[in-house]
Amino acid sequence: MGKIRKGTRVRLSDERLGELDDRSATLYVGRVGEVVSSSKATGLLTVEFPRDDERRPTMLTDVPPQFLVKTDP
Repeated sequence: MGKIRKGTRVRLSDERLGELDDRSATLYVGRVGEVVSSSKATGLLTVEFPRDDERRPTMLTDVPPQFLVKTDP
């Protein structure tokens, strides 16, 4: 996978979703977020998931890039 840059649309990988408890996984299944920042020092990303019909906006910090899958724009 290529480098994930700020502004890239992503979702959590199926592998990562499988590692979460059911409640947490439900928050992110099928949800697309946007990378809003990255740390040059650590390589970790911050991803913002906007509000949708059933879920409030959420921001995940310190996300390793291998936990993410790029989505179509």
